[in-house]
Amino acid sequence: MCKILVIPKINDETRETALKFLKVMHRIMSETNSNGCGYAAMSADGQLFGERWLNNRDAFSDRRPLTELDKKMLAATCGFLSKKEVYDMQGVIREDQMTSIIYHARTATSGKEFYNTHPFFEENTALIHNGVIHNAKQTDMAQSTCDSEVILRKYLDLDVQEDTRNFQKVCNALTGYYACAVMGYDGAGTPIIDVFKSYTASLNAVYIEQLKSLVISTSLYDMQKTCTELNLTILSEYDVVEGHLIRFNAVSGASMLIQKFKERPVDQWSSKKEWDKDSGAWVNEYHKAREKEKSNTVIELPKTPSTPPVTIYNSEKGNAATR
Repeated sequence: MCKILVIPKINDETRETALKFLKVMHRIMSETNSNGCGYAAMSADGQLFGERWLNNRDAFSDRRPLTELDKKMLAATCGFLSKKEVYDMQGVIREDQMTSIIYHARTATSGKEFYNTHPFFEENTALIHNGVIHNAKQTDMAQSTCDSEVILRKYLDLDVQEDTRNFQKVCNALTGYYACAVMGYDGAGTPIIDVFKSYTASLNAVYIEQLKSLVISTSLYDMQKTCTELNLTILSEYDVVEGHLIRFNAVSGASMLIQKFKERPVDQWSSKKEWDKDSGAWVNEYHKAREKEKSNTVIELPKTPSTPPVTIYNSEKGNAATR
């Protein structure tokens, strides 16, 4: 199992502590997930940047990408020469301007080559993923042999960044399980982070007093251990609920909306849980009951974490309820 980390809100006051938290989390996550690591981050002026390392021990210290000479020689000799790529970067690295970050530590379920290291970057968008996509071979992959790339392909091809309602089409195309974060830009050019998980994927969240932010990760234990080491205070702990995509503003950290979605079953359960294409839902008794609660609905969230009741609009029932 890979591990992911999301800090959606970092500002001038919390940045130094957030970077310390990130680097301790990196060390703890890499104890069990050592097949590569990397991150994507957003700067205060809305510029996406990131780095990847093949060797976790080199992270945040050794930054030696292939040089232009290396690239020319490798291309010119058509396989006669080789040089192992162990690091690359996207954009201009600006840790001192970081306003949010998504981080990934990998346990390889496909090849351990550098090109399978997360995040995957394309079209000013970055994705990290924990889980397995069983039908990945049905999609052509341009960057890697890793099933995670399929999620990024579908996310971009189906324009989820433009309209989160399209995420249901992504789910319909995937068989497997996933906990993901995607960093990029919405249709208006606003920097965003989308976080979502399927039924069997692990994802937890804590609110850390000194960071003044929600922090999301696959491992509650790793976050607790990091906070203990850094003398940080966890004010509250949460489970992340499956079937919900939350979108954060990647500069301000504000929650923008939640999109509900319905999942496809994992392949090995298909004999017990059949997928009904017409309704786009599970058909065993458990999910029949859950169908009453789930709908393809957008929930607008308040701009600040504290505040008035949230109004949830249910398009199927044609009414509104205030919580």
